[in-house]
Amino acid sequence: MNIFKKISVKTINAISIFSIVLVFLIVGFVSYKSMLQIDVDEIWVIHTYQVSTNLDVLRVTSLW
Repeated sequence: MNIFKKISVKTINAISIFSIVLVFLIVGFVSYKSMLQIDVDEIWVIHTYQVSTNLDVLRVTSLW
């Protein structure tokens, strides 16, 4: 027996809409977390440049 004959069209539509909304929520959550991680990564890149600059200054001043 076909399983779709037992399930009404309204139920299939409700499940479809729920699935679509769930996918959008998951994509939104993953995007949000990725944006937060990008912000953290940007802070570390800035810190790395600051450390590199300070090391260059220290190297140059210690030569004298």
